[in-house]
Amino acid sequence: MAGIEVDRTQRAGARALLEQAVSLADTSDSWKAQCYRAWLIVSGVGLPRLPRLTASSGTLALDARHGLSSARNVIAAGQESGMADTSTRLFRASLRGRLYRDIELPSSKSLEDLAAAIVSAFGFDFDHAFGFYSKLTGRYHDADERYELFADLGEADEGVKGVRRTKVSTTFPQVGKTMLFLFDYGDQWQFKVELIGLGQKEAKAAYPRVVKQVGAAPPQYPDLDEDE
Repeated sequence: MAGIEVDRTQRAGARALLEQAVSLADTSDSWKAQCYRAWLIVSGVGLPRLPRLTASSGTLALDARHGLSSARNVIAAGQESGMADTSTRLFRASLRGRLYRDIELPSSKSLEDLAAAIVSAFGFDFDHAFGFYSKLTGRYHDADERYELFADLGEADEGVKGVRRTKVSTTFPQVGKTMLFLFDYGDQWQFKVELIGLGQKEAKAAYPRVVKQVGAAPPQYPDLDEDE
């Protein structure tokens, strides 16, 4: 076959990284075709010798200084063309110390979806405004990151982002990220929400789902329960 021979180690490394990318992404034929084209690029057919291969965020990155297109662009193109995100995020929503719920939902879901899942996991009605804040204690309005339902309704302060179009993967990019979830600005239910794990969707599983619960949830409206 015409072309300049590529070092076998580089070729094997490139193939392994692309196979990893395929395993982490959608398995449709169009996605496989794009990854195969990327493999043809790094296989050295009619191209100069590759100077460097690096792995970054589970995808293949090529040194583009010699005129080669990055295989990362191939992967990004697949994502932008509507390829499904099959990853999930596992959150721990804590209320009053060791009273918590572990909740898993797809990474593509919004902060509003996460809020609804937390409220439901504690047996509350999803009937009040809410927000997510990067400041866990003190004046949450002074937090650097603020996401509120009011922003989607056009009633938030300047710089506050909405919850309906903001994905959980954007707000919680890495395991360990923690935010305050404030539900009902009147009764001030404050939950500590931490991203504790990443996963992949399971066949026939329904999301969001509660995978662990510790402690009995308090009544949402204790005064009303006492009157009854």
